[in-house]
Amino acid sequence: MNRNAPVFIFRCNANETVGMGHLVRCRTLAKALADRGATCGMVGPEQRFKQTDDSALFSFWLSLSTDKPSAEDPQELIHLATKHNAKALILDDYRINQTYQQQLCQAGLKFLKFEETFPISPCATWILCASPHVEHPPPATCHDSDTVFLYGPRYTLLRQEFVSHAHSPAYRPQVQRILLTFGGGDDQGALKFALSTLLPTVAQEVTFVLVSGKANPYNSQINDLCNEFGNSRIEAHIDPDNIADIFAGCDLAVISGGISTFEVASCGLPMILLCTAENQRYQAQGWHEHKAAILVGNMIEKPTEVLVSVVTTLINSPNKRKAIGQRARSLVDGKGAARVADMLMAG
Repeated sequence: MNRNAPVFIFRCNANETVGMGHLVRCRTLAKALADRGATCGMVGPEQRFKQTDDSALFSFWLSLSTDKPSAEDPQELIHLATKHNAKALILDDYRINQTYQQQLCQAGLKFLKFEETFPISPCATWILCASPHVEHPPPATCHDSDTVFLYGPRYTLLRQEFVSHAHSPAYRPQVQRILLTFGGGDDQGALKFALSTLLPTVAQEVTFVLVSGKANPYNSQINDLCNEFGNSRIEAHIDPDNIADIFAGCDLAVISGGISTFEVASCGLPMILLCTAENQRYQAQGWHEHKAAILVGNMIEKPTEVLVSVVTTLINSPNKRKAIGQRARSLVDGKGAARVADMLMAG
């Protein structure tokens, strides 16, 4: 560790239930900070979620309970920040409430807090919400606060593999490949639902491209479906290394409303959104309102008829597909990680 390098400590929540999206974007921001000479540490996720490159990216990785943060949790973070003379903390854990944040403020710590929507009484140094549902904080949230608001898709923390290549797919009037992906954790059975719903209704020549995380407990059921319907129509990937190329090679995407929407949008793919968690609702609605996706509902509703209808309509409407994909891609320029990292380094 470079003793003179600014230190940033991440507090992240990631597991099978919550998903891996939080950890993915923390890695992306940590890489951008490291490229600027910073040192990063990780607090929260279990050791089993570490990847090969994480040992080089994070100087330390401290696992904490996956339960709700305890009263000792902020004190542990304050202790680490003091020990490492941290320049700032990055909090990517929606369970961290105002009481927790106030303790960090009282300790004199600067921190960035990820949010899904407008905060009620912000005390963070920076608040980041890349959702297209919110582009500007309402005036009421800014009173008596020095908080810097980083709102809108221009602050999307996009993985380098989606930034470093031109991922506009070669436009095909006919849909040949449909992407199905619902995050890196527990997909609530969404892959199985979408695949079993669409296979009987979509033309035989269309291939379904499935992308799932190794932490998804439904992977065995997905494997059973692949065996049942045959590999000629299904291409399954579990934690693939070339995920950007896989996404870009598709013509239409049926996905959840989480962090993967930004990656799919960067590829210019028309998105159909099926939310698998309540905290995806605002973000999915934002894509829908921007005409950058079509929201069909929540997994708990199992909107079979709506899903089939929307997929069928888009398959038969090449101009509409193209317009949705282009609109989505226009919202994500790939410079979000650099913007956020530069602000943190200067703060």
